[in-house]
Amino acid sequence: MDQVQKNFDDIERKLTKMGKIREKGGSNLGMKDVMKMGQKGMSVEKIMKKIVKEGNNMNPTEIEAEKMLETMERITDMTCKQMQFALDNKPMFEKLHLAGMVKKNMGKSEQTGVALSALLIEKSPVYLRPKAEKLEQRSQAQFAVTMAAFSNATGGEDKDLQDDSD
Repeated sequence: MDQVQKNFDDIERKLTKMGKIREKGGSNLGMKDVMKMGQKGMSVEKIMKKIVKEGNNMNPTEIEAEKMLETMERITDMTCKQMQFALDNKPMFEKLHLAGMVKKNMGKSEQTGVALSALLIEKSPVYLRPKAEKLEQRSQAQFAVTMAAFSNATGGEDKDLQDDSD
C-alpha cells in the first residue's frame, strides 16, 4: 500500500508542476512549455497505469482508503483545471499546431483515469464509494466537454512524447 500511495503522491506532484507551467497563462506559453506539459501528462498516465496494474492486489485499510480518496480528490481537481485550461487555450494549441497532440493525450488519460477510478471505487469501503463515484462522474463530465471541443483537432499527433522523469 505504501508504494501505491507513493504513486498517487507522484501523480499529484507532477500535476502540481503542470499547474505551475499553466500559471504562466496561455498567451505566454511556447512550444517548449506545451511539450513539457505533455511529457508530464504522459508520465502521470504511466503512473496511473502502474497503480491500476498493482492495485488489484491491494487491500487498503479504511484509513488508507480515505487517504487515497483525499489524494484522488486533489488529483481530480488539478486534472479538471488542466482540461479547463486546454479548453480556454485551444486557439493557442491550434496556433502551435499541437491541438491534435492535446486531444490524443487527453484520450489516453481519460481511458487510464476510468480504469483508476473503477479500481478506487472497487477498493473503497462501502461508505466511501458514493464519494469516489461522484469524483468519477465529475471527471468524466469534464473529459466529455473537453474531448468534444477537441474532436476535430489536428496537429502534433506525431509528436512522440517521452514521459517526464522528474
